[in-house]
Amino acid sequence: MGYKLGLAISIVIGVLVAAFPLYASYLSSYVWSQTSYTSRGEEGRENIHTLEGVIEKVYTNESEIEVNGIVLRVIGEWSTSNGEVISSSELLQYLKPGEKVIVKYSQRGRWGSVLEEITIVDTGEHYTRTT
Repeated sequence: MGYKLGLAISIVIGVLVAAFPLYASYLSSYVWSQTSYTSRGEEGRENIHTLEGVIEKVYTNESEIEVNGIVLRVIGEWSTSNGEVISSSELLQYLKPGEKVIVKYSQRGRWGSVLEEITIVDTGEHYTRTT
């Protein structure tokens, strides 16, 4: 269902770009984003983005953090620098607003932006999502 919907949306936006060339630069970015994640599916971790910034908020109830205005979903199990495996809820308790971090995240259709790796700059702690 997700692939067909993404394809349909891309076709509609493509027609709009052809019909209204003045808006092509604005609409073309939506065509690319729709086809980029729907053609790959939600399984792979392709399309990884790296961001260096500061944790603005930690939303423990929603399992999300906000870094430089981007809300990242924190799901699954995580391995720590020393090899320990922790849950996403435990990781959220370690993260504090104001900490400088380097994050890697992927775009997932259903989940949105999903955190894949996080490094706390001041302490050097590094966490990687395993599942």
